[in-house]
Amino acid sequence: MGRGSQPHAGGGRVVRRGRATRGPPVGPPVTPPCPPCPPSGSSKGKDINTIKSLRVLRVLRPLKTIKRLPKLKAVFDCVVNSLKNVLNILIVYMLFMFIFAVVAVQLFKGKFFYCTDESKEFEKDCRGEYLVYEKDNEVKAQKREWKKYEFHYDNVLWALLTLFTVSTGEGWPQVLKHSVDATYENQGPSPGYRMEMSIFYVVYFVVFPFFFVNIFVALIIITFQEQGDKMMEEYSLEKNEVRHGWRWGHRGG
Repeated sequence: MGRGSQPHAGGGRVVRRGRATRGPPVGPPVTPPCPPCPPSGSSKGKDINTIKSLRVLRVLRPLKTIKRLPKLKAVFDCVVNSLKNVLNILIVYMLFMFIFAVVAVQLFKGKFFYCTDESKEFEKDCRGEYLVYEKDNEVKAQKREWKKYEFHYDNVLWALLTLFTVSTGEGWPQVLKHSVDATYENQGPSPGYRMEMSIFYVVYFVVFPFFFVNIFVALIIITFQEQGDKMMEEYSLEKNEVRHGWRWGHRGG
């Protein structure tokens, strides 16, 4: 063996000092591509949307202050208890609303159509163009169109929506006018054709905006009174206990 070299056994190979070992170059490990791996962008986007949707729950933080203020907590308890009592009335309310919606569908289904040209009553005649006189005495030709009013009673869902809109007191005179002017199915309106249809809205207003609203208000007031009486009883009991405790302590002393 030459100078400067020393044999070293390691795994069946002889390594000599001072000489470079020959072999294949060692490089960084190469990982094969992963075709089935899903793109990470879509999953990140879903996670971000989920986090943003959970941030909406921050609006519930002010409810923590209710526990710190006894009077505010009492009012909140009254509201919750009143909702429990109103639940039964709400079921009856929805039942009556459904009944009125079914009656409205029977009375006005398919009768809330009209032609943009008021001189035409039927869909077959509502074709072509007609002349419109504008404010500046200008004549303009417009196309005739067969349309339906925004609120109608063609099905139960639309009837419920229309009746709810009427109960709010916004735009109900226009709905009443359309009902009074309604003629027959798939036929245009005629002014004041069925004035007796106004009785339907009179009964509806008596039952819903007056009767049920007053019941709701009465139940809430009664619940507040009951809750207030309970608080007064609890306060009086605590006060009596404090007095008795003070008397017994004074006698013992």
